[in-house]
Amino acid sequence: MWFDNDLFRISYLPTIILPLLLVLFTNDLTLVHIMPDIIGWSFLLISGNLINDYVDMDRKLPVGRKGLLALSSVFFIFGMFILRQTILYAIAFVLIGFLYNLKLKGIPYLDVLVLSAIFFLPYFSIAKNTDWNLLLFSYVVGVISLFIDKLSDEKKYKSIRKQVNLLMVPLNLFMIIFTTYIIWMNSFYMFLFPFIFVFVGILFITLKGYLLKMAPSVKIIGVYDSCALLFYFISILIQMGKVI
Repeated sequence: MWFDNDLFRISYLPTIILPLLLVLFTNDLTLVHIMPDIIGWSFLLISGNLINDYVDMDRKLPVGRKGLLALSSVFFIFGMFILRQTILYAIAFVLIGFLYNLKLKGIPYLDVLVLSAIFFLPYFSIAKNTDWNLLLFSYVVGVISLFIDKLSDEKKYKSIRKQVNLLMVPLNLFMIIFTTYIIWMNSFYMFLFPFIFVFVGILFITLKGYLLKMAPSVKIIGVYDSCALLFYFISILIQMGKVI
């Protein structure tokens, strides 16, 4: 089935949808207006995930390499056609994605910084007004999430797991201070308040040494938390009247 999460990694779609939802907070658009963009970018992400599996072939899948290539091509073609009005951003996304898979993947730190940035191409493809506070907030959240992901997955991160674990401390301290500051300065950002507890939680498990011990479990929790975050933002946008 096309919605097979194991094959298409549907649970990773919030990483491409959330940047698009951020546009609605500071632009005169609604969820209905950007639905074609959400579908188009989701197709491109699925296509990229399939190509990633085509290159790695490091997990058991219901289709072989030819099947992965065929499925990726279908999602790529439909995705690019939907995004034809912002085709340059879509092409940049695909090219950087290929560069990541071929050269950058597995290079500690650089891979996380690049992969966190690429997901803002959808944002800039439709945003007329840019909220740099939201972008900085989202970028650092992405960096933190990817570092946790890498701790449990990547072989090249095994030798520097302790350094990455230590890096979690200043990153989460920064986010606690930064989020508190922007809320204090502008009540518009009050919807970010629950995240302070998330950063405190990550800081706690890092200082206690639980993050290294529980990295695989924390990764799975993070994937489902991103889905919860997606519905949280949709709920906030509904309350703001940003649906139709």
